[in-house]
Amino acid sequence: MRKRHESGFTLIELMIVAGIIAIIAAVAYPAYTAQVKQTRQTEMQGYLTDLSASLEAYRTQNFSYDGATVADLNTNAANSNHYNVQLNILNAGTAYELTATPINQQQGAGHMMRDSQGRTCVDKTSDTSCDLTDITQRWSK
Repeated sequence: MRKRHESGFTLIELMIVAGIIAIIAAVAYPAYTAQVKQTRQTEMQGYLTDLSASLEAYRTQNFSYDGATVADLNTNAANSNHYNVQLNILNAGTAYELTATPINQQQGAGHMMRDSQGRTCVDKTSDTSCDLTDITQRWSK
């Protein structure tokens, strides 16, 4: 009699491979989602910076920030699926504060602000506030 030689993988070999893939996925997925949040946050910081430049141009033409809206000045910031952007006009139209509050999957990334004096803040421990006067909360050091 002749022995048949069968090729292929045993069940235990397949289970070991599946276990290794599961371990890699368990490590990689949280790192991936953290990177996506950081990328979206950096993108919003750029939108807020662009919006600040647009607000300065608006004030140059209108002698005030009164009447300016996020939707009119920066549609990317206004239509974001990850941040709710608000413009608060202060001091009778002579100053402003921009706030970006994380929503949806971006929650937990931290609240961001920028004002007419060029101050910025981000508080990664809070999705509702940050302190523009706290230099430790600046976007970059």
